[in-house]
Amino acid sequence: MVTFSGSGPVLAMAKKANACQTPITAVLAIHPDITKENDYVNQICFDNIFQGNVAVFFVRDDLLVERMAIFKTPDNSHSSNLAADFEGLMGKITIDAEDKAHCPVIINTIRNNQLKYIVKVY
Repeated sequence: MVTFSGSGPVLAMAKKANACQTPITAVLAIHPDITKENDYVNQICFDNIFQGNVAVFFVRDDLLVERMAIFKTPDNSHSSNLAADFEGLMGKITIDAEDKAHCPVIINTIRNNQLKYIVKVY
């Protein structure tokens, strides 16, 4: 089976793929756990870990940014995973993008930490 679904649906399908011994080729899904402990699911795209590394190296080495805010969507597996990888390599502040009630707090966090760059992963 070939799927053009995102990571969420493919993560759910991956559990059944092993049980049913059904090969799945995930064209767009990039969550690193899609192929973990699964003999029947393959990814075509680079996973989040690779994409996160490339993004961090670009921001850090080419843009010469050391401090940043990372906005993520907590209920989105792609966003949360990529933000975690990004933050793990950069060690910076992660903010939930859905947290609109705390906009003044978010703005003050950015100002108080003198963050020069904002990354939105969705």
